Amino acid sequence: MPRWLATLWGTWAAAVGINVVIWLLVSVSTADLVYFWPMWVAGPWGALLLVATLGGLSRGEPQRWAERQARKQERKRHRGGY
Repeated sequence: MPRWLATLWGTWAAAVGINVVIWLLVSVSTADLVYFWPMWVAGPWGALLLVATLGGLSRGEPQRWAERQARKQERKRHRGGY
């Protein structure tokens, strides 16, 4: 998976995961299902990330990312001699 996708969605997944755990702990500690407020973190942010992901894919970001990685590896090879 390209780093740009992992960075975008990994941060989102971590934040949503923390919010769901907090919601779950509150629900368990009160012995009642509390209103599922993490959807207000996950939904809008996820929708924006989806638009950014689709936009990046449509503009060819995976190919540009692969080309940048190849150039970076080539520079390392020339610099390091291996």
